[in-house]
Amino acid sequence: MSRKRSALYFVVACLWGCASNPPPRWQQGGAHLDLRSASWARRESTVELKPTGEVVEDDELVFRVDGSGRVSDPKGDPVAVLMPDGYLMAVDESLLGWVGGGTSFVGKDRAPVIYMFQTGQVLSADEDAEWSVDGQWTGCEGHLLWTCTLVSHIVLVRDRARGGGGGGSGAGDVLKLLELLKLFH
Repeated sequence: MSRKRSALYFVVACLWGCASNPPPRWQQGGAHLDLRSASWARRESTVELKPTGEVVEDDELVFRVDGSGRVSDPKGDPVAVLMPDGYLMAVDESLLGWVGGGTSFVGKDRAPVIYMFQTGQVLSADEDAEWSVDGQWTGCEGHLLWTCTLVSHIVLVRDRARGGGGGGSGAGDVLKLLELLKLFH
């Protein structure tokens, strides 16, 4: 009986060791992010950041963030890591943009995506770098501003791709992020 049990443990250990593991950047994490309740009232939707890191848009879970800068899809699968220097890296090590406290960019030419005022007002840029007001965050004071900027960045990049935009050098980044987040329904 103990031989069978030892063999079973060996097989389980081999299977466990062969299972796909998240990439190294995922395991170590990245930037320290605060997680608290906050909401972003937009023109046509409301985006909520929950204290658990769940990001919900109009009552639908769209992705998750954690306190170590990791972004996962609704199923919990790894998508990206926000590094301490602000670079948003996909789990395959490709660059998905740069996110700071109140500002974000995509592409090698650092095309602007978002600017947030301390008051919570959000300005978003389209593919032609034309700015427009895109709602108001509440609850994004202090260190939470970085988390809210990350959430806004991901949502706005998704919206750009859904709108058929994405011209310029940031287009590949936009599509890559959408593919990784599996946000096409």
